Amino acid sequence: MEFIAHRGLSGAAPENTAAAFNEAASLGFRNVELDVLFTADDVPVVCHDDDLNRFGHQVLVSQQPWTTLQTLDMGSWYGPSFHGERLLTLDAALDQLSRQFDCINIELKPELNGHLTGPRSLRLTEQLARARAQGLALLMSSFDPRLVSWCQQHCPELPRAVLVEGPLTRAHEQLADLTGASAVHLDNDYLKAEDISRIKAQGLTARAYTVNEPARARALKQWGCDGIFTDILSPGSAP
Repeated sequence: MEFIAHRGLSGAAPENTAAAFNEAASLGFRNVELDVLFTADDVPVVCHDDDLNRFGHQVLVSQQPWTTLQTLDMGSWYGPSFHGERLLTLDAALDQLSRQFDCINIELKPELNGHLTGPRSLRLTEQLARARAQGLALLMSSFDPRLVSWCQQHCPELPRAVLVEGPLTRAHEQLADLTGASAVHLDNDYLKAEDISRIKAQGLTARAYTVNEPARARALKQWGCDGIFTDILSPGSAP
């Protein structure tokens, strides 16, 4: 069963920062997940929330230029030892992670729906193509059906995953089929053994998010789950 570091090892360092990715690599993770949003001047950045209030900043990523956002301290909210951690551009993150991990799961946040057009679409497509040309294995995913479709249209060579919020439904399975997805990422809070069986019976990979209890990880492994996204569990902790 794969262990995927969720936003880096976000249970040990501030999420989606170089520190979180370094923590994951130091524990032997070979797979990592990150989130992508765009700045006001169309720079793709690694960040989960458009609203940075949770990190101590009264700003929206989508309304600020990169020159402003790159100065923000994204580590002190987590602990003083992480003071000075910065937002990463997607380009910078891919450059770092290419030396640390085998596969990177890039989640396109729902806020991008309707805004991933024109220069943004071209810029993201070019960055993904460049990373792939350098031998980096990428997996695209989103909760938003239209963004999964965007991946199918603009980077069809990259595998795609449908993200499920809440219980698995027939609509999720239909979306996976329509978009040629290779995987479905299931909500651990609602996940049942039969959900994994349903997904795998269709020839798809079944992964679960977010799993932070060893006993739960072991149960999912017994059910045949192919991978888990975790904030803190180290690879091999669910023998």
